Amino acid sequence: MLLLLTLPAVVVNAQFTFTTNDDGSLNIVGYTGQSGAVVIPSTTNGYPITGIIETRSGGAFTFLTSLTNIMIPNSVTNIMQEPFKGCINLTTITVDALNSSYSSISGVFFDKSQTTLLEYPEGKAGSYIIPDSVTNIGTFAFDNCTGLTNVTILNSVISIGEFAFQSCTRLTNITIPSSVANIGYDAFFDCTSLISVFFNSNTPALADLIAFDADNNVTVYYL
Repeated sequence: MLLLLTLPAVVVNAQFTFTTNDDGSLNIVGYTGQSGAVVIPSTTNGYPITGIIETRSGGAFTFLTSLTNIMIPNSVTNIMQEPFKGCINLTTITVDALNSSYSSISGVFFDKSQTTLLEYPEGKAGSYIIPDSVTNIGTFAFDNCTGLTNVTILNSVISIGEFAFQSCTRLTNITIPSSVANIGYDAFFDCTSLISVFFNSNTPALADLIAFDADNNVTVYYL
């Protein structure tokens, strides 16, 4: 059972709201600060902070438009999907190198092995080359990255998750390497500027083409 901690003696940093786990560790469920840079503490009053989770009211940092960069400590090993959704000015997510579950490269959020790209900051603009360690582009990984103009997917990638590039409205073309065996539902939904998709493989499956729903100007090319 998760219990909301309301005692000031437990909540040292009044900007954060916590719930507790059975083992006494804490989850961040709310944040009221307005600073552009946020450093998540690893403990508060001796209690380890291990999670960033979602409640009925949403996530702790979702739609926090003032947020520009965030530092995740090594203690936090349980993070909800798309923890920084709607943070349109966020450009950098940094994970402590000693974290056993997550990592970061140049401000982009990955799992520890860097085989799954979990979240690309929404405020990050320009072109991006996905590292060759990545095999999976996670669900919602690039969701609402309206400043993303070009992305290079290397042959290491075998899966693109559902809604992975949803609402990347400045993305104009994309090349899908032959290594990609699965494209999730609406992976490129509402990419309104997308005009060209190149499949470096044989005829794409109908399910793959559904990934481009609401992309009204796109032409799909394949070998």
